[in-house]
Formats: sequence, structure tokens, C-alpha cells
Amino acid sequence: QQQLQQQLQQQELLLQQGKQPGRQQYQLRWQQQQQDERQQQQQQQQELHKAPAEMGAGVSSPKDVQYSVVVPNAETWADRTVPRRHYSALNRLADNFSAHPVKNAWELFQMGVNTSAEDPCLGTRVVTPDGNKGEYVWKTYREVERLALEVGSGLLNGDFVPSRRFEEPGEQPLSLRCIGIFARNREEWVITEHAANAYGLTVVPLYDTLGAHSTRFILGETQMKTVVCDADCLVKLLAALQQDKQHRTVNQQPQQPHGEEAQQQQQHGGMHVEQHRDIFLECVITLDRVTDEQRQTAEELGLRLMCWEELLELGRANMVPLSEEVQPTLDSLHTICYTSGKWIPPLAGNNWQPEGCDDVPREFRGGYRGSCGGS
Repeated sequence: QQQLQQQLQQQELLLQQGKQPGRQQYQLRWQQQQQDERQQQQQQQQELHKAPAEMGAGVSSPKDVQYSVVVPNAETWADRTVPRRHYSALNRLADNFSAHPVKNAWELFQMGVNTSAEDPCLGTRVVTPDGNKGEYVWKTYREVERLALEVGSGLLNGDFVPSRRFEEPGEQPLSLRCIGIFARNREEWVITEHAANAYGLTVVPLYDTLGAHSTRFILGETQMKTVVCDADCLVKLLAALQQDKQHRTVNQQPQQPHGEEAQQQQQHGGMHVEQHRDIFLECVITLDRVTDEQRQTAEELGLRLMCWEELLELGRANMVPLSEEVQPTLDSLHTICYTSGKWIPPLAGNNWQPEGCDDVPREFRGGYRGSCGGS
């Protein structure tokens, strides 16, 4: 380790003199970090072997080491496993990173920018004309940072992510700016998430595993105004909104899923009668080429289609400073993630809600406070 530190100091001196590329410095830092982490893991393993015996677990060999213990006085359910945690975090979750505290996920990303601004950060494989996947085309940390700030500025300037107020009995009111993402994994997905991290937006991934009902449910419950969408998912989104329009026009009563959609829901534990919720969606940020037919359908639904490049141009022309007013804190809600678990009615009323879907305060720190659902 001492030798690595000496090499690092030499490389930093050469870098300052313009004689050494930044990548080698980064590699040396990475090697030192790996060595530090190995030492830390060894110390943790030693503590783990000691801790259970100190707790009276009667450990006689490494195979019997308890890596987690039951949380004392935790709420339990008959159909679920008991909550368990690492023995060192029984009473509370970790507040932050001990070595480099951060207040949100954007600051976490900035650690990479500050260390490796011109190094590869986000790569996309280009599909060649013959259908084969080519080499990765990389964007640097600095390029991803710039794009994220342009996307976030565009969303705020265009009023695409208005603040919505959510209230639940017995809970403090919560104001969120939700941005939906309905797309397969791709670089725009990651850039949009970084934009949300920078400007305090809440990411809401959409999915249609349970059919159009689940898409409409997520749109209605989060009250999002804008969705970032790829070509395949745009087809599904427009179809879900057309069904919603038909249901509202023909019959105001809740609709029971049928056909293939009902079979999908049954395979995932079942979702019951859908309650119609107001849908506030007004804009779709498209990541791929849009057909004339899709534009016409969107117009009939009252939707504005804006391409990704337009959003970037809007943000580039009206950059929003990163002030304390817009940046998230450790208590900000980072993501609302809906799972495909069983859906049940609440004890009172007739609204259908996802079983187990609730805030997990400070579960994911550094801006990664989230929600979980499912059974």
C-alpha cells in the first residue's frame, strides 16, 4: 500500500506537469481503493466471527456465523418472513457513507465526475446496417453531466414536472415532481435519472407486465405529467390511454380485465377491479422516430409529442442553476417502483392498492429513498 501511494504521488506530479494521462492516475487510484476495500472486508469478517459469540449465539465454526439477526420488536406478518438486519445496524439504518458523506445521489455522481471527468462513463453499442452489434460508443462523465443538466433544465423550463401534493391519513403531506420512464435500458434512461437526481425529481418507471391496467394505475396514482418513452413502449402507452378513453366514454363503471390481460394478472397473483383515476399525462418525450399514425393518435388523446433533441435544446437555452431550492436532500423520494405483486383492497373503502406499497424512509440514503411494493 505504501508503494502504491508513492506511485500515485509520482503520477500526480507528472499529471500536473502535463506528462501523464489522467487514465493511468485513475487506475492507480482504483488499485489503491481495491486494496483498501480488501483490508476493510478482512476486518469486517473478523468482526463477524466475533460478534455472534458475543451475542450468545453459540457459534462453534465459521459455517455458523450469523450474517444477519432478527430485528427486535419489529412488526411481523403471518405470511412474510421476519425482518432481519446486520447485527451492527439493528436499531437504525446507515445514515450516510462514512468516508465521503453525500446529501443526494447527484453528489454521488459528482464524485465520479471529479475523479474521471474525461474517462468513459456511459456506453452504447451501435447496431450496424446488417443487424449486428458494433463497438461501444462512449460518453465521458463530463458529457453525461452536461446532458443530465440540459434534460433537467428542459423539464423544469417546460413545466413538464409540476409539483403534486400527496396526502395520506396520519402521514405528513408530500410534494413530488414525478417523471415517468417507459423504455428499455438505454443511455437516455440513465441520463434522465441523473437529471432527476440533480433537480430533485422523483423517477417513476412504468411497465406493462400486468397489461394496460397497471400502466394506467401508475399514471393515475403518481399524477405524472410527462413520460420519457421509446418506440416499443409508445405503442403500449397509446393503447393504454385509448382503452382508458373508451372506458370513460362508454361506461363510467370500473372495468374487469379480460382475455390475455386477465391471464397475465392471474399469473402474477391477480389484480382486481380497476378504479378509474384521473390521468394527468400531457407530454411524451420520444426517444425514437414517431410515425404519422402515432402523431395522429396522440393528438386525439390530447398528448404533446416532443423528441429527445428538442428537450435538450430547450434545456441548453435555459439552464437552471443547481440551488438548494431544487436539489434533493437525504429525505427526498428518489424512486417509486411498482412491483408485480398481489393486489388487494384496503380494509375500508373501495380503492384498490398494491399490497405492501409504502415509503421506506431512509432505506436508501444519499437521495435513494424509495418505495417498495408486492407481496
